[in-house]
Amino acid sequence: MSYRRNVSAKHRKQAAARVRALVAGAGRGSSRGTPAPALTDVDCHSYAPGHGVHWMQDLNSMNKPEYACLTWKGTITALDALGVDVERPDGTVVRFLNHHMERLIALCGGVGSAVHVNDTWAILRCGSYTFSITQDRGQPLEPCVGEPPPANPTDEQRAALVLSHGGFSAPVHP
Repeated sequence: MSYRRNVSAKHRKQAAARVRALVAGAGRGSSRGTPAPALTDVDCHSYAPGHGVHWMQDLNSMNKPEYACLTWKGTITALDALGVDVERPDGTVVRFLNHHMERLIALCGGVGSAVHVNDTWAILRCGSYTFSITQDRGQPLEPCVGEPPPANPTDEQRAALVLSHGGFSAPVHP
């Protein structure tokens, strides 16, 4: 467990430098149209809020009318190494955390960019890109999970993956 925390802290320091550079250029067009930064330092396999987007979370928030109607359009008002501030249609601002802010900034742009948020499924969308988010409640994100799930998990492993990875996606074999 301490290894994951050390990697996560290292990742945050390196990401902060990259985010500062992206934020400096965001909103002036320099980050738009450039390739998305690769997942470096930590290959996160967590589906916990603020980490990876699970395919069910993505599809349900977009395709099921009872959830899609809960999506609201917002505008990015501030960005930093750990999160993004988004103005709601009513004028209030909410802060969301994501573990890979350099990707979010590179793909969504800077202050003033439009985004769509679905609070029910903890999703932030900009264009065709989807990010898992969690509302900032003063607590840091859970550490990234570096170990991928097993290829053919047993029932016991599936139950453990829900707890350790915030969910899982693995092929099902009859």
